[in-house]
Amino acid sequence: MRRRILLTFILLIGLLLCLSIGLWGYIATHQEQIGAMISSRLSDNLKTPVTLKKARLGFHPRPTLDFTEITIEANHRFKATIPQLHVRVSWRDLLQGQLAHSHITVVDPQIYLLPHTLQAPSDATPSSGTPFDWRKAHLPQLHITIERGEIHLAAPHGDTPQFWQISELAAKLTPSGKTGLSFQGSGNLHLPDGSIATIFSRIELSGMTHELGLATVQAQGKVSNTTLPASLQKAWPFQIDGRLNIQSDWRGNFHDGLRLQATVKPTAAPLQLRHANAPTIQVNQCTLSCRLQQTDELFTFDEATLSLNKMKLSGQGFWSSDLSHYGITANSNAIMLEDLYSWLPAKLSRNIVSIAPQGRLTLKTLKLDSQQWPPTLSEIQAIHLDTNLTRLNLGSWSQGPVNVTLDGSAQALYLTSTPLRLAATAGHIAWPLDIKLSQRDKQQWQLHANLKQMTYNAARVVAKKADNDGQLSCTFESNPHGWQLSSGTLTLPHIGVDFSGTFRSADSYQLQVNIPELELAHLGPNIQLLKQMNLRGKIAVEETLTQTPGQPLDAQGTLTLTNCAISPTHVIAPIHTINGQARLSGKSLDATDLKVGLGDSQLRVNAHLDDITHPVAQIHARATDIFAKDLVFNSPTARLHDLDGRIAIHAHGIDFTRATVRLDQGTTATVTGTLKFHGPDLQLLVEAPFANVDEVIALWHGSANHGHTGQWPHHEITDDEQETLHIRAMVDKGIISGFEFSDATGTIHYRYGRLRIEPLLFEADAGYGSGRVLLYQTTDPATLQIEGTVVNIDADKVYNQLLKHTGLVTGRLTGDFSISGPIGSTFLPNSNGLFSVTIQDGVLRKFKVLSKAFSLLNVAQLFTFSLPDMAKEGMPFSRLTSDVILEDGVLRSENLRIDSAAMNTVLAGELDLVNNDLDLIMGIKPLGTVDTVFTRIPVAGWLLTGDDRAVLSANFEIKGSFSDPKVEMMPLTSLSNKVFGIFKRTLTLPGTLIKDPEKVLTNPDRPQK
Repeated sequence: MRRRILLTFILLIGLLLCLSIGLWGYIATHQEQIGAMISSRLSDNLKTPVTLKKARLGFHPRPTLDFTEITIEANHRFKATIPQLHVRVSWRDLLQGQLAHSHITVVDPQIYLLPHTLQAPSDATPSSGTPFDWRKAHLPQLHITIERGEIHLAAPHGDTPQFWQISELAAKLTPSGKTGLSFQGSGNLHLPDGSIATIFSRIELSGMTHELGLATVQAQGKVSNTTLPASLQKAWPFQIDGRLNIQSDWRGNFHDGLRLQATVKPTAAPLQLRHANAPTIQVNQCTLSCRLQQTDELFTFDEATLSLNKMKLSGQGFWSSDLSHYGITANSNAIMLEDLYSWLPAKLSRNIVSIAPQGRLTLKTLKLDSQQWPPTLSEIQAIHLDTNLTRLNLGSWSQGPVNVTLDGSAQALYLTSTPLRLAATAGHIAWPLDIKLSQRDKQQWQLHANLKQMTYNAARVVAKKADNDGQLSCTFESNPHGWQLSSGTLTLPHIGVDFSGTFRSADSYQLQVNIPELELAHLGPNIQLLKQMNLRGKIAVEETLTQTPGQPLDAQGTLTLTNCAISPTHVIAPIHTINGQARLSGKSLDATDLKVGLGDSQLRVNAHLDDITHPVAQIHARATDIFAKDLVFNSPTARLHDLDGRIAIHAHGIDFTRATVRLDQGTTATVTGTLKFHGPDLQLLVEAPFANVDEVIALWHGSANHGHTGQWPHHEITDDEQETLHIRAMVDKGIISGFEFSDATGTIHYRYGRLRIEPLLFEADAGYGSGRVLLYQTTDPATLQIEGTVVNIDADKVYNQLLKHTGLVTGRLTGDFSISGPIGSTFLPNSNGLFSVTIQDGVLRKFKVLSKAFSLLNVAQLFTFSLPDMAKEGMPFSRLTSDVILEDGVLRSENLRIDSAAMNTVLAGELDLVNNDLDLIMGIKPLGTVDTVFTRIPVAGWLLTGDDRAVLSANFEIKGSFSDPKVEMMPLTSLSNKVFGIFKRTLTLPGTLIKDPEKVLTNPDRPQK
């Protein structure tokens, strides 16, 4: 039995050996036929021609058919040259004419993979053929092993391709059942910079019943210690530097969905992501997950999530098989603005950070469809972007929180926001953004902003309420140099602005602005000051704004004024008929030789503003002749001459920097000071080398009203009306009604109906004085009142100045006075006043009263010296005192006393200055004794008394015209008790008087010689 079994085993071995020998004999004798069969089967599996030369038998370590110098070409994108190919053919495959169970070993293959736009090197030029569609390919059910292979991957790089190389490729392809296939490979990736990365992949395919595209895939891939070459990133909007590891996992199929999970991590230090003009971004990890599908022409992806540091994008999209067309729909998580700013150019980032330092941005929707890389804004089909700003800062303005939304597409974008409110001391502006941006063609866009809900109030000069119409629109077109702005219009209540220009960058642009017409009457309707100013007329502005890199903004233009008018204050006349042009340069404004009306006067004006944003107008006005009523005065007829004034007009009033003027009668003055709009309160300093006070006062009379307004000021007048005009005057020399003075100072105060000059100080000759002047304009005619004190003043000048008559006396006057009366020809008949005077060392001149009295008495013989002719020279005196009342032009005094070397004289009575009449009683007291004068008295009429026999008094009555009065002696008995009492007090008469003249002649008590 054992022997039978052994024999059977030997027979089987022999049979097998015979079969093997027969088979190898067959193979050895039919190599060409077997080679042709293998070549045909490989061509069928690879869908591309495979040509095998004559096979040789080999052992590796099993018997194989060896082929050499094999070339495989699959259209112009793939080529492989295989120096050695070992095929271990199974008996089943030989019997069935297949290679399903055979093992193929590829040794030292050279494989070239090229994109469709490139060609292989000259020694590996691909041939034409049917395009290879991998999705429809049937992977061979072959056992394939690749040893020491090399793959050359070509990437665009200028005019010639740049090749990446994978060396030491070790791969094994193994069928798994009838519909499965597994692949595993590894190698070294040689990068263009000379570095080497390691690669590894494992792929499991199942369900390959028809096409590869329907197969289920489970794959892992890994690239370690690699970099991303610059040539690969050439078309990217950013560059990534640093060494990284890439790991991916693929599961599913392209028909139902192939899910991808990919992770990119730095090998050590964080990756450096660089963007033009932007700071470097450090990347610690990037992950991508999505589901991929492919149809005949498109690859699609959905359920995609891309995470980069703290930012996360989700979405879906597609790209065409030839990469010429792609589309993306994406959204994001809430991204912190500080994380987003690192992606922006540094200069732009700094500017935006100062405006919106904190907040969140959420991309709700982004739909993009493009046929180029990178895409352009015009290819955005839809976008919805929400921005929540913690705070929004514009200069000194700050507001928060603020929500801004961008919605729409490239054809029409809408920018909206919660109301933005900018408030300042001078006003505010509030506007919920409502902007539409639409595309007219590929390069041209139209912007429209709805300003209906905008409200603003700029210092109440210009204002707008919500629901009042307002809009902004413009067209801008892109060009190689930037943007061209055209057809720009801004329409707001009562104002329209046209603009156009070019924009290259934030620091390089030019803008033309035109305001064709602005009615000044619409400015500041709710501001009492501007309402009072009654702005009228039109202005037009044409300006060009030019911004050059590294230079400040340059603004040049013109401002045209047409029939403009303003009434800055009721103190001066309205300024009107302002016509002309002003030049705008930067923030400054200059106008020369403008013709301007001031009330009924005409001026020529130059104007300058240093900064129109903080306007202070420097005005230089000139006029040969100007009406006084058009300035601060009342006279309807008085004129000022040679006006040359420099003033500064600002928000609070007018500063009179320096103004010079001349009056008809020689007064010249230089004026400085301020005029406040709110009050108004005019404070001026007038300095004059010479002033005629009469013509200065005349500037304020002639009308009870201000010369250009009617009742002044424009409100109800009260008894306690405050003075609002104050002019301090300093006069070197001057004259008032012929009275000359020097070094005078005074302050002129004015309110409606009253002019007051107080205090008033002056010098005259060797004396000085003080006082005040009041002019009441509410009476008809106006009333002038002068009060004062004088010390050591020329009495003749004072008499002439106050009473308009030639003086009766000379000498040095000291005293107090007050005089008032209507201005004009009726002044003297209606004048009233009080005087208390003392005159030293003067002359009572041309006083015919004394001349006639002396002629009656012949008293010249009584004195040891000769008296002057009283009708010609007057009588010297040492002292004159009196208290005088002036009433309706009549001077009255009861105590006028004149002390002289010869006699003392007393007068009582009145002097009518209007009719030039006298009605006086005069008492004369000679300075002598009876012993010396008795024998020389030719006429009785003297009163004697006292033990010393002194001559006491002679009395006279004086009546008639001042030029030729009638003088008569008066008996003492005819004096009234009142007059006698006055004489007694004035001449210091004794208590007992001898009233009988005969006693003077006989003198019974006289001692006998």
